[in-house]
Amino acid sequence: MANNPPPPGDTPPPPPPPGGAMPPSPPGYVPFGTKPPGGGQRTNGLAVASLVLGIVGIVLCFLFVPWVLAIIFGATAIKQCNEDPTYTGKGLAIAGLICGLVGMAIIVLIFTTGETNFDFNSIGVGAVR
Repeated sequence: MANNPPPPGDTPPPPPPPGGAMPPSPPGYVPFGTKPPGGGQRTNGLAVASLVLGIVGIVLCFLFVPWVLAIIFGATAIKQCNEDPTYTGKGLAIAGLICGLVGMAIIVLIFTTGETNFDFNSIGVGAVR
């Protein structure tokens, strides 16, 4: 009676790990002191700064500093992403560069036309007639 198989439908519990070993870690867990997987890629900080400053530069185009810095940081970040394959964020840098250029275009438009009060209803956009 000592070696009777378990009744049908009942499975015996799994045996404990040999020698008191730890069970395997869950997927995605990175033990302390080891590098995370992914080849060490990192997002370029200048790319993020360029995008943030580019968006601020569109909203506050009359302040020259945000969109000027967005253009400089965006161009620098694109160059760094092209030279170093461990950098990601080239798309952020391009978007920041474009936003900086849009902010510059808005302020150039304001200075060339001399118009600071844009009344869109006078040209028929959104006007109810």
